[in-house]
Parts: sequence; C-alpha cells; structure tokens
Amino acid sequence: MNKIVLMFGLLALMATACSNDDGQLKADLSLAHGYESDIVMAPLGGVSNVRFSSAKEWRIQMSGESSWLTVSPLEGKAGTGRIKISAVANETGEVRTAEVNIVSGGVVLPLTVTQENYVPVFELVANSVNAGSTGGMVSMVVCCNHDFEYECKADWLKYHSESSVLDAKGNTISDIVFTVLPNEGQESRTAEISLNDGENTLVYSISQNSLLADKQTWNSSEIKHRSLAMRFTADWCGYCPMMATSFASAKTEVGDKLELVSLHGGQSSYEFDGVNSFINRYKVDGFPTGVVDARAMVQNSASTSRITVDLVNESAAAYPSKAGIACSSRIVDKRIEAYISLYFKEADSYRVMLMLLEDGIVGPQNGAGNDYVHNDITRKVLTGLSGDSVRITGNGEVWTQTYTADITSDMNPDNLKLLVWVEKPYGSQNKVQGVSGAIYGNYGDTYIDNCRVVPVGKDVTIEIQ
Repeated sequence: MNKIVLMFGLLALMATACSNDDGQLKADLSLAHGYESDIVMAPLGGVSNVRFSSAKEWRIQMSGESSWLTVSPLEGKAGTGRIKISAVANETGEVRTAEVNIVSGGVVLPLTVTQENYVPVFELVANSVNAGSTGGMVSMVVCCNHDFEYECKADWLKYHSESSVLDAKGNTISDIVFTVLPNEGQESRTAEISLNDGENTLVYSISQNSLLADKQTWNSSEIKHRSLAMRFTADWCGYCPMMATSFASAKTEVGDKLELVSLHGGQSSYEFDGVNSFINRYKVDGFPTGVVDARAMVQNSASTSRITVDLVNESAAAYPSKAGIACSSRIVDKRIEAYISLYFKEADSYRVMLMLLEDGIVGPQNGAGNDYVHNDITRKVLTGLSGDSVRITGNGEVWTQTYTADITSDMNPDNLKLLVWVEKPYGSQNKVQGVSGAIYGNYGDTYIDNCRVVPVGKDVTIEIQ
C-alpha cells in the first residue's frame, strides 16, 4: 500500500514540474503589453513595430511566402526585443499571409502577418457645391488611398486648409477647404478644380450666384424668424433642470422657430468669462431665470413651456425679421474659424452677437444626479460682450465678418456649435407685451431680431419663406 501511494506522489511531482516548465518557457518569451500576435498591414504597405521580452538570445525565422516582408533586426540579445516588420504594396489581387517566428532556445513565438490586396480608390464624395454669394468656406472631400494632385485657377477661390482621416478600409478622406470671395459682379460664376492621380482625372465644380441676383430674391421675400430662449443657470441649482425641460418642451412644440442657450453663472462649473455682463443686463437675481428675445423674462413654473411658446409666436407676429443669417465654419489646428454673413432688409444700427456653445457635457447637476447631460452651454463669446456694432445705411445691404476662437482641451470638437443673434432697435415700433405670465423687462432699446444655432463645420445659407 505504501509503495502505491509513493508512486502516485512521484507522478504528481513530475506533472507539476512539467506544468511549471511549460509556464516558465512561455514567460521566457512573450509579447509586451498592448502588442498582438496577429498583425494586419495596409494594402499599400507600411511598417508595424513589435516589442517583446526574451530571457535568452533570439533570432527570426520566416515561413510561408514572405518575400513581400522585411524584418529588422534578425537577431538580438536577452532582454527587451524590438523588431520592425515592413511590407510592400500588395498588387497580387489576393489576400496574402506570412508567419514571422521569434525563436529563443526551444521556444517559438509566432506572429501572423496578413495583408489585403490593393485596389486603387480615387473618388469625390460630392462633385459640386453652390457657395453663397457673400462668400465663405466650402469643402472638397476626396477619398483616395494613394497620392493625387489638384489645381484651381479661379482667383476668387483661395486655398484655406486641409485635414485628413483614415476610414475603416484604410482610405484617406481628405477635407480640402477653400475660402470663396464675395461675388460682386452681376452674373453668377463657376470654377472647376481639377484632380489627377496620374491615371485618372476628376473635376470638382464650385458655383456662386451674384450678390445682385441674390438680393433681388431675399430682399423681396420674408426672412424666416427664429426666437432665442436664454436660460441663466448653474450646476448647483436644484430647480434649474425643470426650466431646461420646459424650454426643451417648447422647442419640441414650435420646432426650429426657437433656439436655446444656457448661460452658467454664480461660480458654476461651466461659468464662462463675461457671464456677469449678461446677468447684469437682464437683471438676473436668481437661478434659473429665462429670457426670450431680450424682451421678456420667464419664471420657473408649470407654465414656463406655454409662456415661452406664446412669446415665440408674439415675436414672429410683432417683429418680422429684418436680418437673415448665413454661416460657415471650420476647425483648423484646434482653432475655429467662422465666416458670418448677415443680410439686412432695413437700414438701422444693429448689433451682432456670436457665441460658442457645447452639447453633451456629462457631469453633476443638483436635482438631476451626477450624470446629467448639459446641452447648449455657452463656452466663449467671440464678439464683444455687448455684441459688435453693425451700421447699415441702406436697405438690402450685406455685412460679412470672420471670427476665430481657440478650442481648449476640455472641449469636444464634435459637440461644438455657434450661436449667432442680431439685435435691432425698437425705434418707432411699439413694445408689444401681450403674453399672460411673461414679465416684460427694460433690457435696453433693442430686441433680438433673429438668431441661428449652427454646428461647427456645417454651412448654412439665408432662410427665406
């Protein structure tokens, strides 16, 4: 009986020794953290770096058809090893695979390298665009997986910037931006940009109406009116989410007739430079406070949504818009460049305000939890805090201006948008005050004639009805 027990004990020790040896061998040669044994090379070729650790000297062995691969170095000493795997373009018409083996002592660490076949891609995402007569920025988007050139001879188009990203197939999506100068001639015009990759030629067309022709259209038409609901708020304010919900409900009812903006103050986490200037102008003495079209205050109550809708309808009926808004913008090197065009039907002294807003900021909000989604948050004012003065001396004039703003590290470029609003003096107009429940205040001699919120990177033209 004792002999049988002893034999089982020896077998167990041998099994343990083998298991430990196998684990030790694996530990003696292993990939560094973050590196994978399956390597995918781009169809046009490229370089992939691999890092590993080896307890002994190591060398490289290739298997399979690997003439399309180069590995350097081919051997090394114990410690941290680094190799560079280079592949040429795959023009075989088929997917190809090779194995790169790192050998150290009796251990083999296999790396599998795969490469899809190269298929030339050279195409325009769109073939043409119509630029506004006042000018602005337009994009030519090219999808390509090799080099190409382009040429533009029109003197009214100026190269602005270029950015690129890789899509899921490894193609480069190039966004080439041009600044379009205003067309002060009497006729519309068209320019062509020629693109060539050595084998094929593509043509991108940019057309532009004349200012004179556009004026005959918009100056004799009614400009679409949008109202603005400002919400003065703070993240420590427990009642503020209720007003946000009410304003969102009002916007759902009236649609794009209403734009929203949130102005954080009172040492809120999202307070912006200059917010006190707006707090003082609109006589805000507590949060939340709502102000519509710089005409009337809206308090936080069960009737907030209804009162807001009534004010929107009152503004549209009593104060038809005299200013139309167009906007184009791009992000270049962590900087926003915005081109604003305003179309004025009536001579007067106006003021224009431009703000940078951000959506989708997740953070604490008293009364709504720690993962509240903050939208329409004012991040920066690009004009003066009281707006920029615009003096229009004749009916049917167009005003243009370029503004810039840096994007800080705490902003998400994908969630940024611009708010443009235009203020007009009441002049001889009566101050209409007919909405029950609204508190009409004395906020100066101007009201918001029109406004528009535009995502950064999106181009919009004047809206007429």
